Amino acid sequence: MFAIRLLSIRLSTLAIVAVLAGPGVIPAAAQHHGGHGMGGSLSGGPSRPTGIDEKDDLKDFHLALAVQATAEQIKEFTSLLKHSDAAEELLTRFADSKRPREGNSDADTALDQLCSESRKFQAGFSEVQKDGLKHQIRRVEKTVSQLEQEAHRLDQALIAESSGALSSELIAANRALKDFANEQFVLGREMGITLASDQDVTFSLPSVRNSVYIGNRPTAVTTSGVLSQTSTSADARTFQLSTTVDLSDLQQTFTEILSSQLSQSGSCEKRISLRHATILGAPPASSVLLQLHFERWSCGHAFGQSSPVEIAEGEATVEMTLTPLEKSNVLNLSSECKRVEAVGIMQDELRSGDLGSDLRDKVAAAVLTAANAGLNAKTTLPSSLQGASILRSGRFDELSGRGLSLIVEQEMQLSNAQVTSLASQLNQALSANRAAPQKPSAP
Repeated sequence: MFAIRLLSIRLSTLAIVAVLAGPGVIPAAAQHHGGHGMGGSLSGGPSRPTGIDEKDDLKDFHLALAVQATAEQIKEFTSLLKHSDAAEELLTRFADSKRPREGNSDADTALDQLCSESRKFQAGFSEVQKDGLKHQIRRVEKTVSQLEQEAHRLDQALIAESSGALSSELIAANRALKDFANEQFVLGREMGITLASDQDVTFSLPSVRNSVYIGNRPTAVTTSGVLSQTSTSADARTFQLSTTVDLSDLQQTFTEILSSQLSQSGSCEKRISLRHATILGAPPASSVLLQLHFERWSCGHAFGQSSPVEIAEGEATVEMTLTPLEKSNVLNLSSECKRVEAVGIMQDELRSGDLGSDLRDKVAAAVLTAANAGLNAKTTLPSSLQGASILRSGRFDELSGRGLSLIVEQEMQLSNAQVTSLASQLNQALSANRAAPQKPSAP
């Protein structure tokens, strides 16, 4: 899903009226309702819609104009849909975690805020808009009431810490949220808030959820992006693509992911097992903390057979950083040991020996596998954006409501035809998503 882009009025309506009414009507209407762009291109929208002449032969057209969204309403509506998308992401992540939390979750709080924002948006309607949109407003309000009920039930299930009730309420809340988003989409369409235009200077790209195996465990990675125009020429436009890769699933299951890869066991010499692993954003790097158990064994020989004997064991703590860097237009991770707590020769091996180097390489490889899944243009970007791009920078961050994220900045040049194709692809994807039957997925 992704935020709706903007135009001032529906072109299809104008085209029909142009045929019916002759050349004198449309220019006046278009002049009054000047176009609206994105990313700072919103400009002085019309004042509140005024009355409708019931005797006018073109009253349907004037009704459509009267309920058109103002520039401020377009901003509010776009924000509302973005928050709806964010709430859906939170519900999905919360369902996947399968870890009931005490009291309110981020998800049910987001649902309550979404209901309040919807009512605030409608409170700003003019009387003409309220009258002209009354049927759709009632449909929206019905979904808002249902969403409030599901948020309350979800909260009660969290307090009760009942996994069965929580699972059922997550499915119900997800269904209510999709109904809410669909009705909001229809309301926006009635108000003339349409889809992406090739004249826009900012495009919000749809969130894409992928899964990648790291070791023997599937890890979910969600990618979202914003494309912002930085310059133009006669035949091309230069954009900055800011991509956010949600690595919260990797973060929550980091110990499990690394355990099989870091553990070393054998009948002789050294054995290492991972007790616990954490990873946090420490911009621009990430900070990794490993708690290890190690054993050193000696193999003696008696009567022609090996007889392993443990000669030492202990605990170790290793802190390292992973820093994104660009190399030949490819994202890499540089690993550095920051702190080692161990005894004797094990401390030297972990800090500067082969053992420490091997640990850093394996940790970096696991994180990079997840990051690359989120940066795979073939699976995360519309086809019009899958051409050459220049990698500028990358950084880890700890984003509120998301957890560990990787933010990557790229630069790309698009022809005017590619931008037109992009707008079309985004519109088709959004329309198909909104129109498709919504089936809740079990957590």
